Amino acid sequence: MDSPNPDSGEEYYHTNTQLYDTLDDHNRFKIGEAVTEPWNAPPPGATPTMDGFVTDYISTFADEVGRQPTYDEYAHIMRAVSLSLRTDMNRPLMPLSARTHADGRVVRSG
Repeated sequence: MDSPNPDSGEEYYHTNTQLYDTLDDHNRFKIGEAVTEPWNAPPPGATPTMDGFVTDYISTFADEVGRQPTYDEYAHIMRAVSLSLRTDMNRPLMPLSARTHADGRVVRSG
C-alpha cells in the first residue's frame, strides 16, 4: 500500500505546515534539502489548527510530480486526516472548520 502518494512527509518543515498551515514562500513546491530556514515555522505563540495537511500535500505533490494535483488527487489526503483524527469520548480532536462526515466529505462551517 502506497497512500498517500506522494508521501506528505514527517520532517519538521512538513509538520509545521500540516499543524499550523504555514508555508514560507521560498519553500513552496520544495522538498528535502531544498527547504530552508525558518522551516515553515509558525509565529511565536501560534495555536496548531491542523488545517495545513492539504497545503503540504499539494506543495509536495507539485515538487515530486511537476504539476499541481487535481482535486481528486488531493481529496484523499483530507479523508486520511479525517480518519486519523476521529473523536475520542465525544471530544473533537480537530477544529470544527475541518470536521468531516462519516464518509469523509468535509463539513463546511459558515
